Amino acid sequence: MSGHFDWAFEYCSELFEKNSRNPWLLPDPCRTIFLVHGAQVKIGNGGLYYFYEIGYDEVPSCDVFVDAYRRIGADAAADKIAASLKCFPFADPHLKPDECSMCMDEHRDTDDWFDQLSDEVCRDGTVWQKFDDYIAENFEAFSYD
Repeated sequence: MSGHFDWAFEYCSELFEKNSRNPWLLPDPCRTIFLVHGAQVKIGNGGLYYFYEIGYDEVPSCDVFVDAYRRIGADAAADKIAASLKCFPFADPHLKPDECSMCMDEHRDTDDWFDQLSDEVCRDGTVWQKFDDYIAENFEAFSYD
């Protein structure tokens, strides 16, 4: 990640604190870098398995992650995250980490489709490049007035 990330993240973190730690009160560029960074770090550490096993009570829908990835231009990763939702026979998997874990345990190492999606998102180096590009392109959104 570029030096722009540190500066933008610091700026957004200050806004986050000023807005009672509510990410939904942040401007889109800040919310986008929080969502993509948080998701991609989890995916990088344990694939889509870890992403879903964590749970996201504060997130209204997994679509916000898909939308954030699309906003930075990481459409391939967004498509894979959207496709991975089909693994779950229930709505709102981001709110049900225990159910997700049980469901994914049934697929782990036996379901090439989910494993492949997970590996592809985990190893997609273009996500971080698109992330850096997004920050550089929206640099003015992270400036103090």
